[in-house]
Amino acid sequence: EIRTPMTSIKGYFELIRLRTAEPDSEEYWKYIDVIEKNVNRLELLTNDLLDMQRINEGKLVFTFSKVALGSIIQEVKNEITPLLGERSQKLIINNGDSDVELVCDELRLMQVFINLLSNASKFSSHGNDIVLDIEDREDDVLIRVSDDGIGLSSDDISKLFVPFPEIDVGKNVEHTGLGLSISKGIVGGHNGAIWAVSEGLGKGSSFMFTIPKQ
Repeated sequence: EIRTPMTSIKGYFELIRLRTAEPDSEEYWKYIDVIEKNVNRLELLTNDLLDMQRINEGKLVFTFSKVALGSIIQEVKNEITPLLGERSQKLIINNGDSDVELVCDELRLMQVFINLLSNASKFSSHGNDIVLDIEDREDDVLIRVSDDGIGLSSDDISKLFVPFPEIDVGKNVEHTGLGLSISKGIVGGHNGAIWAVSEGLGKGSSFMFTIPKQ
C-alpha cells in the first residue's frame, strides 16, 4: 500500500527531471497533479497507520464535550458531498436534523462517519445513492450507512474491522481496512458498538454503529 504511491511519485518526478514535458505545459501540470494526489494518499495512509498504532496501544486520545448531533451531520454532509459528486452519487439523510445531544469527541466521531460514507461510495457504482439513517433511541443513537454496492459474503463480514483483511473487492479499488479498524476503535472508545450486515455479494451493505448519549 505504501509502495504503490511511492513508485508513482518517483516515476513522475523522474519524468519532470528528464524534462519530458515543457514547464507550464498541460502535460507538465498533469505530472504535478499526480504527484500531489499520491503525496496526499501517503499522508492519509500514514495518519491511519499512526491512529491504528495508538488504538492498539490504548493511547488514542479523546476529547469529550456535549455536541448537537445535527451539527455533526451537517459538517459531515459538507465534507462528503464533493467526494460523492465525483461519482455522481447523492447522500440521502433521514432524521439528520435530530436535536439530540451527545457527549462525544466530535472530530473523532466525524472520522467514523467519513470512513463509512467513503467506503459506501467507493464500493458502489456511479450514480448510486448512499443512505444515512439516524435513529434516536432511549439511551443511545443508532447510525446506519447503507449502499447498493458490491455487498459482502458471510465470510467477508467475519473479516471486517481488522487492518488489511483478505477480502476480494475487485481490481482498481484501494482498500486497506484501516478505516474500519480505526472506526471500531473510536466507537469502542465511546462505549458504543459497530457491525455490518449484507444479504450477499452484489446486494449492497449496511454498516451500523451506536453512540451512547452519555
